[in-house]
Amino acid sequence: MIKKTLKTVMFLVVVATSGLASAQLSPCSQCDVQLHRCLENGVFTPEQCEINYQRCKADFCPAP
Repeated sequence: MIKKTLKTVMFLVVVATSGLASAQLSPCSQCDVQLHRCLENGVFTPEQCEINYQRCKADFCPAP
């Protein structure tokens, strides 16, 4: 339980930091940045990163 909580906190910190560092990106393109960072940092599995990416795309990217 503690490990999962720490992973969640780490993810939120990464998301907040990446959001501040790249404020010039659109919310939709920010999803790509978050996915890349998620895959690089190794805190989450690739499957978890993909799930978060799909949620981000659903929330911030207009449907084609």
